[in-house]
Amino acid sequence: MTSPRPPTGASGASLGDNANRPVYTQRGAPRRPVYAQPRAPGLGLTWKIFLWCLALVGVFSLTLALIFWRVQDIARGAGQIVTVNYRTVETSERLIQTLFDLLDDQKRFAILGKEEYQRAAQENLARFRQGVAEARGRGAQPREAWDKLARGLERPPAASGQEWAPVPEEKVNAWLDTLVSIQQEHRDDIAEELLALQERGEAARRLGLVGLIASAALSLGGSVLLALYLARALGRLKQGISRLGQEGGFQPIVLDSGDELGDLARAFNHMGTRLQEEERLRAEFISTLSHEIRTPLTSIREAVNLVREGVLGPVNERQAQFLEVSSQESVRLSALLSRLMQVSSLEAQDLNLSLAPLKAGEVIAQACARLAPTAAAKEIVLAPPEAAPELTILADAEQLGQVLINLLGNALKYSPAGGAVRLGLERRGGEAVISVADQGPGIPLEEQQFVFQKYYRGRGAEMRVDGVGLGLAISQRVALAHGGRLWLESTPGQGSTFFLALPLAPRRERS
Repeated sequence: MTSPRPPTGASGASLGDNANRPVYTQRGAPRRPVYAQPRAPGLGLTWKIFLWCLALVGVFSLTLALIFWRVQDIARGAGQIVTVNYRTVETSERLIQTLFDLLDDQKRFAILGKEEYQRAAQENLARFRQGVAEARGRGAQPREAWDKLARGLERPPAASGQEWAPVPEEKVNAWLDTLVSIQQEHRDDIAEELLALQERGEAARRLGLVGLIASAALSLGGSVLLALYLARALGRLKQGISRLGQEGGFQPIVLDSGDELGDLARAFNHMGTRLQEEERLRAEFISTLSHEIRTPLTSIREAVNLVREGVLGPVNERQAQFLEVSSQESVRLSALLSRLMQVSSLEAQDLNLSLAPLKAGEVIAQACARLAPTAAAKEIVLAPPEAAPELTILADAEQLGQVLINLLGNALKYSPAGGAVRLGLERRGGEAVISVADQGPGIPLEEQQFVFQKYYRGRGAEMRVDGVGLGLAISQRVALAHGGRLWLESTPGQGSTFFLALPLAPRRERS
C-alpha cells in the first residue's frame, strides 16, 4: 500500500510557504513547475487610456483647426471686399458727386459770372484730381481706368491772360462714364465675392458638422470599445473569482493582454493552479489516511464487540456500559471516515451512478422511515408531503436516499424539540422539486453562500451541533451529478427550507 503523502514539504513548511516548489499531476510524477507568468509585451492600461484620450484631443484639435482655417479664409474674403472693393466703390461714388458739383459750379459761373462759383469749381476739380491720385497711389483696380482718368486731368494750356478754363462737359461726362464703369465692376466683384463667401461658409458649416459628427462617433465608438474591453476583462475576473469562492472549482481565466488586467488574470491563474494542486494533495492525503485508519478501526470495533458479547469471558454491567460507548464511537468514527472518502471520491469524479426510474414519493417515504426513530427521540413531527403528485425521476436510489437523509438529518438536528420538519414534492416544468423545511434558527444571509462548501459550519452551530460540515457538500455534488440542483431559502429566526430539483424520467422509461 502506498504511504500517505504528508501535507508539508521536506523542511516541514506548509504547502503554500514555498512559492517556487514544483507541483505534481499524479503521485510521484513531477511536472513542470507553475510560476507567475511575466507580462506579455504590450501597453499598460494607463498608457492605453492616456493614448486614447490623446487621440480624442488630436481628433478634436484637427477638426477645430480645419474649421478655423475655413473661418480665416472667409475672413480674408470679407476683408478683401471691405478694404478693396467697397473702398473703391465708395471712392468712385465720392468722385462722381464731385464731378456733378463741378458741372453745377461751372454752369452757375457761366450764367452769373460770380467768382465764388469759379473758386468752387476749381476746388471741386482739385478734389477730383486729388481723389484720383490717391486711388492710383493705393493701387485701385482696374489700373487702366484710373490711369485714363489721370491722363485726362492733365492741365490744358490756358488762353492768354486767363488762369483757369472750364472743363468741357463732354470730358466730364467721359470721366463720369469711366467712374461708373469702375463702380459697376467692383459691385459685380462684391456680388461674386459675397456668393463665394456664402459657398465657403456653407462648406465650413458642412465641414464642421461632419467633423463634429465624426469626432463624436469616434469618441463614442472608442469609449464603447474600451468600456466593453474593461467589462469583458473584469467580468471574466469576477466570474473566475466567484467560481473559485463559491463552487471551489478553478478554471483558468483566458485574457491575453499585456496590461495590468492581463497581469491580474495571470496572477489569478497561478494562484488557482497552486490552490487546485494543494487541494488535490489534501484530498489524496485525507483519502489515504482514511483508508489507513479504517483497517485498524474495524479491528478495534470487532474486538470491542467480541468483548461486549462475552466471547472472552463474562462482562459486568459497568464494563458493558463502557464497551457500548466505545462501540458507538467506533461506528461514529467509521461513518465520518466514510464521508471523507465519499468527498474525495466526488472530487476525483469517481461517482458512478446507477440511474433508474424511481417514484419520488417512495424515495421520500423510505428516507422518512429511516429517520423516524431520530425524530421520535427529539419529539419532532416528521410530516411527509400531502397530496403529492406521482412523479417519476431518473436517479440513483442509494445516492438520492443519502441526500435526503442528509437534508432530513440536518433539519432534525437544528429543529427544536416539539417542532416539525415538513417535506414537499411538486412539479416545476421538467423537474421534480423536493423541499425540506425545518423550524430551526435559520441561516443568516451572509452565510448562505457558504453552506454548500466543504467543512463549513455556521458560526452559531459550531459549538452546539455535532458534525464536520460535509453533508451538504456531498449532497450538492450528488445533485449536480444527477443533472439537478440544490439550493436553500432561509430567514433568520424562521427556519430554513432546502430544495432539491431533479429531472423527471423520460416518458418512455416511466413504469
